[in-house]
Amino acid sequence: EKMRVIVRCKPTTKERLIQLEKNEFILQRPKSNLRKNYPFERVVSETESTPELYKNHLQDLVDHILRGRSSSVIAFGAGGTGKSYTTRGVDGLVRSFGRDIFKGLRGDTNSMLSLSVLMSAITAPVQSNMTGRQITHEVLLDGLLPAGDVGDYRGGLHVREHPSKGFFVEGLNEVVINSEEELEKFIDSALHNCNAEDERRTAGGNGAPLKVHCLFSFKVRRRDGSGMVDTAELQVVDLAGYAREKKGGAQIARGGEKSGPLGEDIVLKAFLRIMSSLEMNSSHIPLRDSKMTRVLSKALSGRWLCATVTHVAMDSYEESEAVLLLTMKFCSITFSTRTKDDKRLEDVAGKKERIQHLCSKLEISWEGLKSSSICIEHVASEELLELRELLAEVEAIGKNHEEWEAVCSSSDRFKAGEGTMVARLDRKAKVQGREGGEGRKAAGRELSVRENVNVQVTEGHNMAEISTKLALLRERKALHAKK
Repeated sequence: EKMRVIVRCKPTTKERLIQLEKNEFILQRPKSNLRKNYPFERVVSETESTPELYKNHLQDLVDHILRGRSSSVIAFGAGGTGKSYTTRGVDGLVRSFGRDIFKGLRGDTNSMLSLSVLMSAITAPVQSNMTGRQITHEVLLDGLLPAGDVGDYRGGLHVREHPSKGFFVEGLNEVVINSEEELEKFIDSALHNCNAEDERRTAGGNGAPLKVHCLFSFKVRRRDGSGMVDTAELQVVDLAGYAREKKGGAQIARGGEKSGPLGEDIVLKAFLRIMSSLEMNSSHIPLRDSKMTRVLSKALSGRWLCATVTHVAMDSYEESEAVLLLTMKFCSITFSTRTKDDKRLEDVAGKKERIQHLCSKLEISWEGLKSSSICIEHVASEELLELRELLAEVEAIGKNHEEWEAVCSSSDRFKAGEGTMVARLDRKAKVQGREGGEGRKAAGRELSVRENVNVQVTEGHNMAEISTKLALLRERKALHAKK
């Protein structure tokens, strides 16, 4: 099926350079007779509100996730066109999706709704000592943790790859929603943290991010009588403003002004490269070019249903033309989405009986048998292949049950305050004044003491005290190396 493309018009009080007739955009270049037309199937006019956009074009995605099908909604457009208002506003998509999903799961004791928030901050460009080029970095932040009094970015969260589950963010908090009050509380907290990061970007200064991308993820887990857990996910992505480039690589924002310090947005460039590859049906899709696109790999590779909400400013000709051209490319992208096989949701007891029957037939002991212990040769019987598949399915059921319990326990710890009491791993603490500098120097000298020094124990030395100090020094050195 085709990618679902929705185009939203931003209201303006200035001179309108773009006209909308039914579902067709008409661009009239100033002081010329050049006209360009861009037709679309789904268009949201300036008079329509965000709840109307959600009800007419995106509300059916709630039924998709309740039926076990994952999907993703991506807000795209130039800077200042209302992407954050659509996704993170009072009646934005994040709140609407969260409320409707929770209502759909109300009363179901075998289902669980969880929320996680990820922010991708693009750091200010730094000149490389080797190449002399301006380099920007992408830092992943946990949106459920408060920023507090922080300094420069340090390393951020890391994206790992699981052989069967794909990409995931290591250390990202995931909180289970048990009531409407908890839903509103954690969404308000996440939106406050995202807005604080945006204000930090707007204020500028040392260490301020160049751009901030936000990802809100709702996960629905369902557990049947056999113990099999089925997981579906809905992602709402707020991409930072797109800025066209002129000759020389300068980024030009709305009104012809430069969009902050010169530096490339890694996430947006990777996103546009992926869309170009999908449009041309390329054999290689560059999903690994940024951390955020790795997290969105399932949505951008056709495994999920993907929808884009493009925002267009009616008073800007150059930027709106560039955004509409890119949106026309989105309309030509087709996905072959995969549906889940219901045959794997069979009774576990029946599978175990079948495993015992196959083991007795093949004269194999089934106690402690695992799928990895079965070696398949070129000439293998059908019973041996079936046995390995059944063992793998039963092992997957056990892992899903462990994941269910792990998510519940980590969410309980986060709600109890253990997650918020730990210092953020993605920041460097601010140290002000002379005392802070002397403290850092003393800590550096203490960590730099060699451990393999031959200590001469003479009269008057306390051996227990010396061994205790050496043990503390080893622990600090190991912690410093780990960081």
